[in-house]
Parts: sequence; structure tokens; C-alpha cells
Amino acid sequence: MPTDRAETMTTIRIARTVEELEALRPILDRVEWARFEADPEYVISAVATREGNPQPFVVVAESAGAPLATFVAIVEDIRLSSTFGYRAVSSPRLRALVAAHGGTLAWDDEAAQGVARAIRQALVDGEAEALWCPSLPLDSYPHRLSPLLGSALFRPGFAKTWTHRRLVLPATYDEFLQSLRKATRADLRRDRRRLEETFGERLHVIRLHAAGADAGAIAFRLEQVAAKTYQRGLGGGFIDSAEQRRVIEIGVRRGTFRAWTLEVEGTPVAYWQGSVYGRSYISSATGYDDAFAKHRVGMCLLTYAIDDLCADPVVDRIDWGFGDAEYKRLYSTESFDERDLVVLAPTFKGARVSATRAVILGASTAARRAADAIGITNRVKQRWRRLRRPDRAPDGATSR
Repeated sequence: MPTDRAETMTTIRIARTVEELEALRPILDRVEWARFEADPEYVISAVATREGNPQPFVVVAESAGAPLATFVAIVEDIRLSSTFGYRAVSSPRLRALVAAHGGTLAWDDEAAQGVARAIRQALVDGEAEALWCPSLPLDSYPHRLSPLLGSALFRPGFAKTWTHRRLVLPATYDEFLQSLRKATRADLRRDRRRLEETFGERLHVIRLHAAGADAGAIAFRLEQVAAKTYQRGLGGGFIDSAEQRRVIEIGVRRGTFRAWTLEVEGTPVAYWQGSVYGRSYISSATGYDDAFAKHRVGMCLLTYAIDDLCADPVVDRIDWGFGDAEYKRLYSTESFDERDLVVLAPTFKGARVSATRAVILGASTAARRAADAIGITNRVKQRWRRLRRPDRAPDGATSR
């Protein structure tokens, strides 16, 4: 990672093909990426496995071969969903620059401005109809420099802000328990004891990340339980796909993939999947079979995995991933705020999509504040989740 700016000219380099991305590897490989999705190998894998002719769009500002600012994205066709609650009200199809998580980094403000201008020029030139940076930290340079990316007319407001949480791990699981409130600690111990008493020798924690493990077999096992979770009804969680199998394959080869299943008589009933990157275990997806909800199988599996991660010599913290939940609030020691950043291309279509999105998100924001004021937000969320369970959702139903 660069520390001092060299006394030479800053150059903006852009890779729009895999070949051009490979040519930038000597510069990009000097970057300590915030998440694995921005790593060039994962970007190339995503381009190779996604449908719709995706292409890389990677911008780096460099001086004498030292990176000063980066932007990692894939140009692909998306449905830019504007939601009210969990329901997509408008989902125009757009060719978009979709930023990779952890790929917007800057160590020099002037260099970051140069990268921002290059992104704006791509929108002006019609290389993409929109820029979408999902779950982007508020202190990242695209948020700070958003006026350089597009005028207010093409940057719809009312985007929801949420908290991203992490847990700094102690040396042992017992120390983790001792760090919790007494009531929380008692709940975790009681749930695990009851689970083990109920299922006895029929209960097993399976660690799927052994060296040389088969990516297809891992994906199949995760899919067995992921297909039964409420997240699947919302279009989220783990989904067995060619891209996910490549992610698993790369992670197993590198020794960074981690996944656990909790199984009863050989049948997975809960799972947790993620990757180790930069000494953090980054949670990608977790869930449980609703038929076993009363046994707290999801939370119990997390405790078994946390026990493993405390003892893992290459892991210092857990990054709980995107979205918020009660367990993330209870088991975190640090946090930061983030929200999506959307910028539309300066065209008539862009202005129309931007205005529509602002109206929908504005109404959703007002409704959410009203629900918060009268204390029914959690009940509304639970109702939506029940309606969107896999056994209740229509074929092909997805939302964001």
C-alpha cells in the first residue's frame, strides 16, 4: 500500500478488457484490497461466469507504478430496483458500472478526483447508463466526490443508510463469551446445551473448507439448506451458480475459503459461508432451515464457528457483512455507516430513472420513519419475510 506520493506525474489508467486488466496486475497487486471481491482474480472469474457479456472496468491512478486511487467495477446489465419495503416498485434494465465491494480506495485526494472524473466520462460517453456502488462506506471517496460523478439531477436522493458491523476476536471462545452481557452469555450457553441434548449424536458441525475440497460438493451442501431459508425468498443468501463455484474454488486453493454446516442425521439445517481476507473473516451468507428455527440452529452454528475463528491464527476479526440484524448488534465491537450510491448517465432516460427512483425512495423513507415512530418496524419486517419464504414466493421472485 502506498504511503508517500512520488514526485512524478500521476497517470490515470483504465482496463476495459480482461487483457488490459492483466496488464495492470503489477500495479494492482500492490494494493491491499478491503474485500476479496475487488481482487483482480475474482473480478476475472466473475466476468468469465456471469451472463450478459460483462466486462471489467478498472481505473487506477498511479505514479511511478505506485497506486494512489482505485475503482474496481464490472460493466453489466442489471435491474436497478427501487423498493418500497421489500417490494420492487420500479426495476429498469440498465447497462451499469457495478462497483466491486472494497475496490474504491484512495491514498491521495487529487488522484481520487482524477478517478472520479474518469468514471463520469464513461457515463458521458455512453459506456454505461448508470453507476451503482452498493453498500459503499460513507467516508469513501465516491460519496465525498459525488458532485464530480454527476449533477444532482442524476443522483437520486433518499438512499437508506445502514450500519456495517465487525467483531474484533479475542484469543479464545471463553473470552468472547465473557465479553458479552450476562443475559446474552446465558442465552448462548442455554441454546447450545438444549440443542445438543435434543439431538445428541445425530448432531454434527461440518467444516467444509479442508484443503483440496471439491467446490461442487461444497456448493451442493450449502444449497441444500440455503434453498430452505427466508433469504432465498428475498433473492439473497447463497445461491449455487457457476460464479459461486469459482469463488469457492479460488478460496479453497488460496486457503481463504471458510464454511460450516450444522447437520442433523446428515442433513444440513444451517450454514455459514465466507472468506478470510486481510486478517478478517468476511461473512458472505448465512441461514437456516425454518423447520428447525425453534432449536436456534442458526445462532448455535455461529457460536461453533466463532469458536473456530478465535483459534484461527490468520483471523483477527469477523466482518458481519451487509445488512443489519440483532445478532450483529449484540456481537460487534466496531462499526461504520454505508449506503448505496447511484449516478445515472446524463441522458433523458437517466433523468427519468433518477426522478422515478427519488419519488419511490422518498415515499419508502417516509413510511419507514412512520413505522419507527409507532414501533412496528420489526413486525412489518417479519411479516414481509414470512410472505417471501421460498414456499410462499412465486417462481422467479426476487427483490433488493
